[in-house]
Amino acid sequence: MFEKLTKIIMFFVIFFTLIISNNRILSAQTTNEDDQFQEYDMYNDIRKDIPISEDESISEFPEDQYANELSSWMKKIPDDTLIGDLSIPGSHDSATYKKAPAITCPDSTVRCQRANDTFLIQMEKLGIRAFDLRLKEDMQFFHGRCWLELGLREYIKDVKQFLTLYNQEFIIAHVKHEHGDCEKKYEFYNNFIDIVKEENAQDMFLYLGKDLLTTPIGKLRGKVVVITRKRAEGDCGWIKGATMIDFPDDDTVEHTDTTNCENCIDAAISDDYTKRPYQKVGPLTQHMARATDDNDHRMYIGFVSGYKICNNSLPYPEGYSTDMLPSLRYVIHGESGKFSDCCKSPKGQYRCPRSFTMPPLKMGKKLGTVFIDFVGEGPQFIFIMSDIIPRNPG
Repeated sequence: MFEKLTKIIMFFVIFFTLIISNNRILSAQTTNEDDQFQEYDMYNDIRKDIPISEDESISEFPEDQYANELSSWMKKIPDDTLIGDLSIPGSHDSATYKKAPAITCPDSTVRCQRANDTFLIQMEKLGIRAFDLRLKEDMQFFHGRCWLELGLREYIKDVKQFLTLYNQEFIIAHVKHEHGDCEKKYEFYNNFIDIVKEENAQDMFLYLGKDLLTTPIGKLRGKVVVITRKRAEGDCGWIKGATMIDFPDDDTVEHTDTTNCENCIDAAISDDYTKRPYQKVGPLTQHMARATDDNDHRMYIGFVSGYKICNNSLPYPEGYSTDMLPSLRYVIHGESGKFSDCCKSPKGQYRCPRSFTMPPLKMGKKLGTVFIDFVGEGPQFIFIMSDIIPRNPG
């Protein structure tokens, strides 16, 4: 009996020793980074959680300094400014703040935004003006095959509330068909338009085609500008009159194809979503540098988001975002940034066996539209408030 008890005690001693040792390893790996990025500690002092009343009315938000500034940052921009000259924060896979069914879609692999049933409105209050909307033909939001228990109707209700209170702002809705297939022509378009009409939002939605790049933002205020992927008329994801972009798949391109496409615009895209942070940062920062030098009012769209932080690992967007953003900020500010090649082992250990130092780039003003994950978390909040919005004219 005594021998058995001794073995049990020894087991727990070894078990807790391993946990403590692992935590010390993790602490040692992150100590230098914590020292290097002390600026993020200020986040705990300045961030204000924005409560929502039971009826989800954004009129209940406290009028604190940062909520006011980020809710209405576009009002300072001159009316004659073109959309291609702006730096716009966007949320990648915007609807993933809603929880997907855990059995079929593990939360950590699907979620790209903070968990909160009413977080869409908070994104707008935190300065987000471009939304990555991935809709099935029935107008429900999906991330891959994972239904997010949310639909277009809920999105329109929230946007109407926001733009009614802040009518100097405008929203860009990047609409993409996701999961499934349309059984008949125009199914996606008809369902989209029907919901817009049912929500009495016809006058709020703009479908500008190629004219988007030459329309001054004074005419966009209080509106939702619709952009889709390049699609043939009537196909899944096609919306009549909407501006279209021929998005590359997992690549960075300086020019998108406009051949035989009446409403397509030539844009620059950086969306290397399967590459690890140290592989992605080069194309992304070069894309941003080209945006700052652009004088042709073109749209530049970059995705800081991704999911592959280790070979053969499960998607882990939150870890990717954590690894990517702090060093990216240093590169944007003309300093060197160190990017770790980190991953979790099958036993859950977090290791960074390699790192890559990105040399500084000379950055001007415009960054274009920048899509990020986990809007509202510390580094992301600072990135939006300090590195994107202040680059706008006005």
